Amino acid sequence: MQITLISSLCYLLRGKRPWPHILRLGWPSITVIDNQGFTKQLRGQETISKGNGFRPELRINKDAKISKPLQNSSFDIITYGVAPPVIDNTIIRSEIFIKKYLKISKDMTTNTIQENIDRLRTSIIDQATAFLKDAGEFYPFGSAIKKNSELSPVGVYFGKEYPDSNEVIRHLAEALWTGIVDGSYQIAAMGVDVYIRDDNPEGKSSAIEIRIFNEEGIVVRYYQPYKLTSSNDPIYGQMFAESE
Repeated sequence: MQITLISSLCYLLRGKRPWPHILRLGWPSITVIDNQGFTKQLRGQETISKGNGFRPELRINKDAKISKPLQNSSFDIITYGVAPPVIDNTIIRSEIFIKKYLKISKDMTTNTIQENIDRLRTSIIDQATAFLKDAGEFYPFGSAIKKNSELSPVGVYFGKEYPDSNEVIRHLAEALWTGIVDGSYQIAAMGVDVYIRDDNPEGKSSAIEIRIFNEEGIVVRYYQPYKLTSSNDPIYGQMFAESE
């Protein structure tokens, strides 16, 4: 999927102001989840993963008590403790992200890194599509590429059934970042349901935010705009990167 910055999305912008404007002044904003249970989404992630031939991981906070439905799931369950130093959320251009990654990933080429980013973006969008069809919304969730180059969808659990999405983001970032630092993952991604600023009558549009970060904690963010049909089928616009 090629990422290009264009100033219009036919079904969203209709030739109006270019995309960089919608990411200012506190945007994007995180979607408030009303219709989705956290365990239900995790079980959905398990089903999607099995259907696609992936073995999902569930990272459990060391202080959380796992529920019986999750105990009996096919997730690889991994307990994590306090995360290493916080991820640097500095926004950078995607080509700079790749150059920085090359410096610390001696066995990788630019093409390999781009392929991994593409795999993660595809994984996030595939899972988000299923969640949107099911509930019209989703809690933040993850995917990672392991050291053996296998892709693994990743969930996180910390004991709450209806958490705030920002709380999920914090725990998921800790879990994914811990996996990178301890050598389990080469690179990881998070999918977040957000609103981005727009010139349509409501002043905003829905999008999947894809956060990708590496061993230095550097983050690059992509946005996949979407709108839902009456049957919750997402129609996607043109993906773009935040700082391009």
